[in-house]
Amino acid sequence: AVRGGALQALDLSWCRGISDDGLGRLVDACPSLRDLSLRGCPHITHHFLNNHSAPNLRVWGRELGDCTLAPPKPQWALAPSSE
Repeated sequence: AVRGGALQALDLSWCRGISDDGLGRLVDACPSLRDLSLRGCPHITHHFLNNHSAPNLRVWGRELGDCTLAPPKPQWALAPSSE
């Protein structure tokens, strides 16, 4: 298997042939990947966005059908308020 050990950023913008499954395998093989740009990738769906295996991955892009991507919210922003 190929490993992308040191790869930290990848721009796959306009790679229209990539699928959720293929991108998932790529992310699994690149444990250091932190930034992924997917502008113009029509076959990437919420399935990948909600189920990929990289908790620190920031996915950037627009034009993913009904997906509007932004960096994930920091964990503190997701925690319920104690007030």
